[in-house]
Order: sequence, then C-alpha cells, then structure tokens
Amino acid sequence: MKKPTLFKPKQGLSGSKSFNGRKQIDDLYKNSDWAEYSKKFLSYNPQCYSCGERSEAVDHIEPHKGRENIFWKLDNMVPLCHKCHNFVTSKFDRYWKIGNSVVPKIKWMAENRAIKNINFRVKVVPKGMSGHTGDISEILVNK
Repeated sequence: MKKPTLFKPKQGLSGSKSFNGRKQIDDLYKNSDWAEYSKKFLSYNPQCYSCGERSEAVDHIEPHKGRENIFWKLDNMVPLCHKCHNFVTSKFDRYWKIGNSVVPKIKWMAENRAIKNINFRVKVVPKGMSGHTGDISEILVNK
C-alpha cells in the first residue's frame, strides 16, 4: 500500500516555511513587546469598546496586514471582548484590503455603543510605559 503524500509548504521569500502566508503577521503577535503591551493596554481599558463587557483582545481598527507601522500605531487600537473581536474579524477584517475604508467597522461599533448607551473613551497607552501611574491621554475613536 502506498503512503499518502505529505503536505510540504512552499518556501517563503525569507526561506522559512509558510503554511498560509501569515508568518510575518504571526511574528508580530509572538513578540514579547506585544504580549507586554497588549496586557497593559487591556488593564487600562477593561471594558469592550463595542458592548461594555470585559475586554479580552486588542483590535486594530485598521487591519495591519503585517505592516508594523500600523500594528504599533497607538490610536489604531480598541479593547474588545472575544465575542465582538471574533465578529469584527470575520465580518470586517478578514477580507479587508489595504486602501479600503474602515468606516463600516467603525459604524458597527458606534451603533452597538449607542444601543447600549456606552460613552467611555479608549485610553491610549504609550509603548514602553512600565510602571507609569500618571494621566493617560484619552481619545474617542472617531475616524
């Protein structure tokens, strides 16, 4: 009996194996700086921006698609619960292309906030703010 052929991923430009072309994106999330920053961001923003439940994920308003400058852009992040994050990722982010509008995603979050009468602002947490206890500037995501 013949053995089944094993899947062999194509070699990426860097020579590393890539199953889905997401290696560059995955590497941004595996970075220890991101782990520290996202934990700190969620501690300053404990509520989901969209529904008010406990925040569990940092969402990039404009999907970064591996672009490090957009990934680390401080006013491009909102705290979301898993339910809202999964929804916006599947409905708005998955097929989003660079240059497309983020307005439908922002409108959905704004409509959710209006229905639930949510009016708190997102706290922007500067990168590398270890131990900072002073005032944090706040923005209302209004793009």
